Amino acid sequence: MNTLPEPIFDVAQLAHVELLTPDLDGTLRFFMDFMGMQETER
Repeated sequence: MNTLPEPIFDVAQLAHVELLTPDLDGTLRFFMDFMGMQETER
């Protein structure tokens, strides 16, 4: 997968999200690498 040098758009804050996924590592990679988000706490 190609990574972008910077996020396509800036998200100021995403306060709370609950995701149910069979592939946690893949989901984290999608949101962090592709969407440019950061995990702040779990």
